[in-house]
Amino acid sequence: MKRNREILMLTILSFFILSLFGCGAKTVDDVVIIPQPPVSVAAKSYYVSEALGSDSNPGTSASAPLKTITAGQNLAAPGDTVFLLNGTYLPATTIKLDKSGAAGKYITYKAYKDHTPKFSFSGNLWNAVSINGSYIVVEGIEFQGNNQNLTYQDALASYNDNVAGGTNYSLYAIYNMNGISIGGPRDETKFPHHIVSVTVRFTIFLAVG
Repeated sequence: MKRNREILMLTILSFFILSLFGCGAKTVDDVVIIPQPPVSVAAKSYYVSEALGSDSNPGTSASAPLKTITAGQNLAAPGDTVFLLNGTYLPATTIKLDKSGAAGKYITYKAYKDHTPKFSFSGNLWNAVSINGSYIVVEGIEFQGNNQNLTYQDALASYNDNVAGGTNYSLYAIYNMNGISIGGPRDETKFPHHIVSVTVRFTIFLAVG
């Protein structure tokens, strides 16, 4: 009789436990799947050298650099840095920084440690540097214009030509080059924002922006 009571008590206890925690026959809808966190991609560094580089290089080391800052921009993603090595860079066209970074992930263009890169511009450019991207940092780079090679007589002749109704805008650009333009013409602007300039020098320009 005592053994029957023990069996009865075990049966009741087992039923209670199954009722409380379930019998394990849950449906798929009961399973909570915790998504894996996104894989963190480390920021990359690219290197540029006018004298030693080639835009066909990978640009991921100072020993195999790219040649132009434009090539560095093309490879850079938000959070990446494009390092400029020593040398005088002679771009034939306006440097256009129009690729955007992101909040907390700026694209940075800066002088490599202990290096002093300089961009020297000449010719019929309205703007030496045009920034139309957002979340951009430019640091430790010198941009130099061509005013030292211009004469008052030539500038006055250009001005008089324009006042007389001339349309030689390539000529006028030589005497009106801006060091930097942010946003560009109204029909081209992307309304850039979050642009940081750190120890950047603009020298021998008629205007900075």
